[in-house]
Amino acid sequence: MDLCKVLTQRITETANGQEIDDMRGEIARYRHDITGYEADNRGISAELRELKSRSGQ
Repeated sequence: MDLCKVLTQRITETANGQEIDDMRGEIARYRHDITGYEADNRGISAELRELKSRSGQ
């Protein structure tokens, strides 16, 4: 492996490591939101079931 390939690989690994850290941070920030969205979805599903039952479907 030549020096250019080695350096490119190390830069890529470093960038990927930083991206992974950034993604972990985003995941942590959005966990609370996801829980809220799930609750919203349950409410919407209940409303949809009610509307379907009213319309006879």
